[in-house]
Amino acid sequence: MTVLSPSWWRDRFSLLLKPARKCWPVALLALLMILLSSCISEVTTPPAPVTGPSSTPAQSPSTKPTFLPPEPASRPTSEKPLNVTLQYLGVEYDGTDSGPDNIYLLLVITDGYQQAVSRFLPEGGTFSMNNYQAVKLDQEVFSTDSVGDSFKVCILTYKRHDPKWQTDILIPSLAEIERGLAWGDYRSAQEILSTVDKHMAKSSTEFIGGGDQLIGYFEDVWGLNESLGIGKYIAVGTEDLRLWLSIWSEEEPPLPPPPVLLPDVSIDHVNMISTATIGQTRTDIICIRNQEPHPVTVQLKGTSLVTGEFSNDTVEVPADSCAWLEKDFICEGSGIVTINYHIYFRDTELDSWSGKLKVISSEPHVSMVEWRNSDASSPLERTLGGTDVTLYVEAPGYAGETFAAAIRKVEPDGSYSYQETVAVTIINGLGIGRWKAKWQPVDEGYLTYVFGVKDLCSGELTVVKKYEPPPDVAIDSVVVSPYVVAGEPRTDTVTIRNDEEELIFVRLKGHSSVDGEFYNLAVSVPAEESVSVDVTALCESPGVRTLTYKLYYQGAEFTAWAGLLEVF
Repeated sequence: MTVLSPSWWRDRFSLLLKPARKCWPVALLALLMILLSSCISEVTTPPAPVTGPSSTPAQSPSTKPTFLPPEPASRPTSEKPLNVTLQYLGVEYDGTDSGPDNIYLLLVITDGYQQAVSRFLPEGGTFSMNNYQAVKLDQEVFSTDSVGDSFKVCILTYKRHDPKWQTDILIPSLAEIERGLAWGDYRSAQEILSTVDKHMAKSSTEFIGGGDQLIGYFEDVWGLNESLGIGKYIAVGTEDLRLWLSIWSEEEPPLPPPPVLLPDVSIDHVNMISTATIGQTRTDIICIRNQEPHPVTVQLKGTSLVTGEFSNDTVEVPADSCAWLEKDFICEGSGIVTINYHIYFRDTELDSWSGKLKVISSEPHVSMVEWRNSDASSPLERTLGGTDVTLYVEAPGYAGETFAAAIRKVEPDGSYSYQETVAVTIINGLGIGRWKAKWQPVDEGYLTYVFGVKDLCSGELTVVKKYEPPPDVAIDSVVVSPYVVAGEPRTDTVTIRNDEEELIFVRLKGHSSVDGEFYNLAVSVPAEESVSVDVTALCESPGVRTLTYKLYYQGAEFTAWAGLLEVF
């Protein structure tokens, strides 16, 4: 609006007063009419609301901007043209495994000066896409011949659930977004989503918690010092969205080769014995790990140069977990055999594993000796969950070999519901494998585990109580010497209280953050009584340290005490 100077007001007011000073009301009315006509001619009306991009044909890059604000956000600072080409669209996972889904894009692009473009892609429809699929777009979605001091691209990707979602939610949201863009309100992806949520709350309750599903988005803003974003952008986007796009000026870059999207699934390890006999059917145990937050189905193939392909299986690997498989292999012909395992996703290899198997003509003797607790107690009849279990195997003919020993839980119906493997290395005819028991607490009952290397040896472990709860024993108090001199012995008094109705044996350990472990002895505590233990230790150097006393029952820690000690 034009600013009226004081002289303008003075001149016009004088002209009105000179002819008829007594007729001042008429003069004042004339003055107001002149002012009103001047203001009306100078005021610009804001842009009218729009109904959304689907109400009119999609805007091509060569058409005029959707809105021209009365005063641009900034004057053009770059006269060179700027274009955006979407090359490929990729979706890793859209939430279901039920086949192709309908996917579409919402684009909001601003040039920091005069263009504010918003549109859906594809126009009036959707892309039919599977999980981990990329489709070719090769479409120019924005073009301008001058740019302000910034350039912004925001692309949101949705999975179509209900056609009314776009009509009732996104189109009204887009109208509000475009009105803001026309006045320089360049919203971020999160702000656009907030606008969508606001319109969703205004709509019918059928969309609350439903409607179309956001798969992911890409957004970025570039200034002049970043060449306004000119360059290539490969596999960009949040969540499960992947976009390939280019921002260019004079010459459009060539289309890159079609991309391939693959899940993060790999062969974690393969347990295979290194020596077998001719004609023996041996078992490989394959662990396939899935790092994705959803299940993935892969193809597992096993091959060898002797027998060719000996397995071809479809495997569903749980989300963020592993799938275990056992594959039998018949050993034919003596010598060194190479065993290969490959996993594929839609005929594309994800990972492979290769190992050597030595096939001999005679079978050495292999037997399992016994199970023992980590404290060497045997037989193993009661243990705390999470304690170490040691397996002893005799195999005099396998010097230097390593077995993959399988441990399975036997259910009441005879089936195996749990499986884990441990490595047993044979040295001087004796092999030792260590397994950390993973059974869960139960009050009572028998439990059987089976250990074995197929066709070589096997044995059963029966746990009378697979979980022994810690006793009601605690460290009642710890009295530490108030004044300690470095290099001189000190004496702590640890009082242990037993509230059980029977004698309890526990192990007391003392540890210093500076001097390390200084005490480790078993203590017997009578039923419903307390025992005081004097612990004498030496502090080698001055300074403050943390003292820790812990009680252990059947090899597992169950209570502790900690305090500070200053040594002078």
